[in-house]
Amino acid sequence: MKEDEPISTQANDPELDMENIIGLGSFSARKTYYPELQKKIKEQKALNDELSRQNEQINQTNEELAQINKQLEQTNADLKAALKKAEESDRLKSAFLANVSHEIRTPMNGIMGFAQLLRDRSYSEEEQHKYIGIIEKSGERMLNTINDLISIAKIEAEQTDIILEEVNLMEMAQEAFVFFKEEARAKGLYFNMTSNIAPAGELLISDKNKLFAILSNLLKNAIKYTQKGGVELKIYKSSGDIALAVCDTGIGIPKEKHAAVFDRFVQASLSISQPYEGAGLGLSIAKAYAEMLGGRIHLKSEIGKGSEFTLLIPAPANFSTEDAENEEKTTAGRQGGSVSLSDCSVLVVEDDVHSRLYISTILEGQCRQLHYALNGQQALEKLRDNNVKIDLILMDLKMPEMDGFEASRKIRAIDPDVKIIAQTAYAMEGDQQKALKAGCNDYISKPFKKNDLLLKMKSVFA
Repeated sequence: MKEDEPISTQANDPELDMENIIGLGSFSARKTYYPELQKKIKEQKALNDELSRQNEQINQTNEELAQINKQLEQTNADLKAALKKAEESDRLKSAFLANVSHEIRTPMNGIMGFAQLLRDRSYSEEEQHKYIGIIEKSGERMLNTINDLISIAKIEAEQTDIILEEVNLMEMAQEAFVFFKEEARAKGLYFNMTSNIAPAGELLISDKNKLFAILSNLLKNAIKYTQKGGVELKIYKSSGDIALAVCDTGIGIPKEKHAAVFDRFVQASLSISQPYEGAGLGLSIAKAYAEMLGGRIHLKSEIGKGSEFTLLIPAPANFSTEDAENEEKTTAGRQGGSVSLSDCSVLVVEDDVHSRLYISTILEGQCRQLHYALNGQQALEKLRDNNVKIDLILMDLKMPEMDGFEASRKIRAIDPDVKIIAQTAYAMEGDQQKALKAGCNDYISKPFKKNDLLLKMKSVFA
């Protein structure tokens, strides 16, 4: 057994076992090669760990690259969509600008062309009246285009203010009804208005000018696109809303274009609008104003079956309806006061020579005496002159040295009874309220017609 002990010891030595496995059984070989082998094994393990770590980094990098690639694909898709949208927007804006150019140049051609023809005295009186009528209509058409452009620019710039006041709904609707009734009659169309709103529930708090603008745009469009039949304005309560529906028997709008007719610039490119005058901004303005007032506009229309545009605005708690629909209401409109202007002394405060000439021509023979001032400072001097008695002042708001707002405030401090009518071509949002706050009795925006000015002047004495 003693001879077997070295063998047993060898068998119990793990290092000797390893050395025997690889054929290095001697002590010398074990001492020489084993540390080197251990070192290589450790290096191999470290190398494997490093490779594993690098593989993990590579996998992570691949995942990040895949994510970046996905984002780049999405960015490319978004850029393509944005490019397509920009190209479409550019196309629509080009169509819009072309249409606006047409809408300005066409009436301007009528104004300048027929004004030149009027210089020729060989035309009969009847022909001259005809040409003057064309000039007036062309001027109104161009003014409508300019007003729409100003409105849409202010909407785009978010500079449109909401001026809340107490509004008599039926009174406002009657004004619109009377305003467009003659236009409908001239085209041979019927024009009716029905309502089931009770007199006690006609008042609401809203922006009257914007409500009137919405209704005017809807009525104007209905009459424009209707060649036979007619237009009806319906006013009623619908659930919690007040509904003002404008129905026509016109050409109608295809369903796929229902949303587009409210978009800015789009109407200029729609074939539906090509045979008709207008910049195509009315419905866009109406929609924007409706949303500002917390309302909305619904459209029902089919080709050849007419259209129905319905303005829905929130109804106040006290809003009520009658049991049965009222018959169509008519109104003669404001007739102004019964005071004659022939006994009035009028001060015209106006720095523009042509505007001053126009007003003086209108008032010639209408007033007892006319006085003139070129700015607010001169107006104050006239008012302080004991030899001059002023009953009414036509005050331009935008003037040098002293504007009409400041002049009105100072004049009102001097004479609380003199009547002041503000008149301006600036006509920006809130100017009317600003003028009234400064002490003016009323407000008229340029350009104005002779009868409109005389009506304003009479009304301040009513």
